[in-house]
Amino acid sequence: MSTKRDEMLDQARARLAHGDLAGGARLLKKLLKWRPADAEGLYLSGMVRLQEGKAPEAVNLIRRAFDSGLPQSPAVLENLGMAYLMSGSPADAERELRRAVNGGGTRAILHMRLGMSLVRLGRLEEAEALLRQAQQQAPRDPDVVINLGNVLAARGFPDAALEQYSRVLDLLPTHVQALYNIGTLHREACRFEPAVQAFEKVLLMAPDHLEAMVNLGTIRERMGDAIEAERLYRKALSLNPNSAIAYSNLSTALRAQGRVDEAEQACLRALELEPKFGDALVNLAGIYGARGDLKGARQAFYQAWQMVPSDYEVRCWCGTIGLSLGEFSESWPHYQARIARLDMLRAVGSLDDRLPDDVRDRTILLIGEQGIGDELFFLRYAPVLKDLGARLLCVCNPKIKVFLERTGLFDGLLVHGEALPQRDITLVVGDLPMVLEKVLQTDAPLGQALQLQPLQPRVDAMYTLLQGFGPPPYLAVTWRGGTKRIDQKGWRDQMLTKEVPLEVLAEAVQSFTGTIISLQRNPEAGETERFAELTGKPVHDASAINADLEDMLALLSHLQEYVGVSNANMHLLAGLDGRARVLIPNPAEWRWMAQGRTSPWFPRFSVYRQSTDLTWVEAVAQLRADLASDVYEDAPAPRSSLS
Repeated sequence: MSTKRDEMLDQARARLAHGDLAGGARLLKKLLKWRPADAEGLYLSGMVRLQEGKAPEAVNLIRRAFDSGLPQSPAVLENLGMAYLMSGSPADAERELRRAVNGGGTRAILHMRLGMSLVRLGRLEEAEALLRQAQQQAPRDPDVVINLGNVLAARGFPDAALEQYSRVLDLLPTHVQALYNIGTLHREACRFEPAVQAFEKVLLMAPDHLEAMVNLGTIRERMGDAIEAERLYRKALSLNPNSAIAYSNLSTALRAQGRVDEAEQACLRALELEPKFGDALVNLAGIYGARGDLKGARQAFYQAWQMVPSDYEVRCWCGTIGLSLGEFSESWPHYQARIARLDMLRAVGSLDDRLPDDVRDRTILLIGEQGIGDELFFLRYAPVLKDLGARLLCVCNPKIKVFLERTGLFDGLLVHGEALPQRDITLVVGDLPMVLEKVLQTDAPLGQALQLQPLQPRVDAMYTLLQGFGPPPYLAVTWRGGTKRIDQKGWRDQMLTKEVPLEVLAEAVQSFTGTIISLQRNPEAGETERFAELTGKPVHDASAINADLEDMLALLSHLQEYVGVSNANMHLLAGLDGRARVLIPNPAEWRWMAQGRTSPWFPRFSVYRQSTDLTWVEAVAQLRADLASDVYEDAPAPRSSLS
């Protein structure tokens, strides 16, 4: 006949087996009040705490059970390890789980849990091996498969992770977490349509899935639908009024609609809920910048950077804001945190950020690490190094290699992807203003662009082309530059896209009395025709010239006017000592400065700025007046150049 103690334990186990945690816990509490050192009672109480999510209490109770003589079987050690894992002690979890394995534990779930403890310790390769072992034991266990997918994603193998998540869905088509993970991986890879499909399926199965709602909102916003993004963020906030990330994201959707005051309030609410939320501070900085308050923007960026000193994007923004304000010496070191430089540092292994006192006869390798325009922009400093007696090598975009050869500055030129030569000093071109500040004895911008020479046969050919379009004077236009927001890899607010509405550009140039040529790279279907309709006069499409920069350089040499956003053509034109009228969206990219009618980097260019209310009225009026006041020579002869 069972004893009273055994009866109480049997009753507690029965209740727990039927999911009655509260009833089982009451019986166990009664037992432990009577027998405080009962090993089985302590252990079962620990398991109740574990199921209730009270992992630290579970650890304490299971440890007391050991002290009271509970046999340390693999199953018990596994549960203790899981309690440690849930309580945030992965090293202790690993120890107990390994004891379980060494004691004869062979369950797939045990190997999975041991792998999860190693994930928390950052030992991803070991974790993957254990999870693959668990998968071999239990190939149809969704928990094993999804955790293997998580490890593969963390190791930087998104395609392999997607394969595992798809296997989970084969096993269990309604597995919400697998669908959510699939959406997240597609989102991070900028594959928006499959990401949208995954998140929408999640919300069909789990309508209150806040994370899916917020992520879907970010994609909708990135795709240009700020109104739908706002709806999703507000729905998320109806589910959780204290979601800082939903408020922060809401601010970007509101700002995209021009509702800047509301955007600021949403940002401030996010920071009230989570004072150290870096992304909210970044969004707040963007709002200040859009209002023209660059000092406020800089302060917000610095606060965000101080919270997370390892955040290279925020540090770079600290630099670009300072550069926009003309604070060059203090800002160039922060500008070193740009993504392109960090990528190049990983590829090359080491980079120099200062020069020795004497560089005569030293071999300096210059590496372009951003786009074509940036390479040309920063190589204006190459003549300074040549004058110091250095031997110059350069790694550049293949499209501008021939231009650089004709400058006579370089002792050797390579294109990206070629093996790097022996050298004494390795510099990325974006560091040159900082590196040469001491040599130049000033931090003022170097206003002289690297001089470029077009080839005479191309000059003649482009002259003939332009004559076929119509009589001079010739005005070229572009309305979009950089990378579209939908194609950008980063998710934070960036100024990689520069675009002016066709209506604005047409109004600005429609009174021009010469021939208008479109140099817009990859215009969308119907854009050029629409622009011509808005101007009320012919617009000749020369967009194909962008494919051959030799032709573009030659064509630019004939222009009397160029009106457009900042792009690579502007850098080519600066290299010809030409002039342009540049439309600058708000907030301005740093090289065009925070204010002023010109930029010290482009002294022959005129700048027309979008207002802080995001209108172009003042800019268009000024540009129309400037175009009307210019007097052009009669038909120019082809410029003399290199044969």
